Amino acid sequence: ALWPGAAHMFVGPSGVGKTTILLRLALDAKRRAKDGPVTVVNADAGRGKGRLMLRHYAELSGLNYAEADGPEAFGRFLDGAAKGEAVFIDTPSLTHGGGPEAWLAQWGLTGHDHLAAHLVLSPTYSSAQSEHYLRLARCEPLSSIIWTKLDEACNYGSLVNMAHASGLPVSALTYGPELTGGMAAASGKALWKLLFKRQLPGQYPDADAAA
Repeated sequence: ALWPGAAHMFVGPSGVGKTTILLRLALDAKRRAKDGPVTVVNADAGRGKGRLMLRHYAELSGLNYAEADGPEAFGRFLDGAAKGEAVFIDTPSLTHGGGPEAWLAQWGLTGHDHLAAHLVLSPTYSSAQSEHYLRLARCEPLSSIIWTKLDEACNYGSLVNMAHASGLPVSALTYGPELTGGMAAASGKALWKLLFKRQLPGQYPDADAAA
């Protein structure tokens, strides 16, 4: 709701769960939109396993699957998002070789209003690792942080540290491996319950998490 008419791309290190959160959000968008088109886009040609997973679950779930083959294709995806289509883009993992700025320029995605990027992180990373990935991920459309693998973490202090370091809102929380569960929209109460009571969103009523 904070980014109407935007395509959503997910950036983060390898193994953090970018493809999984993309599929979770795409399935949620399909459930909410019902008859509206939902498209998942593979823009990471070098990752065969993730590509197969994305295509497999898209076919099983009735999602539109597409592969980015150039700036013109991305232009069509962004046009679709501006018209109300739900578009979710899987991107190459962050590496020491660089972040998304060069990638965005290569695909002609700089300066677009209809694109929101979300940094996917896990509290299992150290503060130094998280801050490193934040530096790599800095780009014009960066809009929020999504925290994954909360059920695997021993502490949640990095959520506070990264909120301060990034100035970005938290948009979603995930816990557990299931694609159709284990995800909650971020809220102040959900974050405080994590920090002070070590309670995951699934351990108390949804109404409490949304308050």
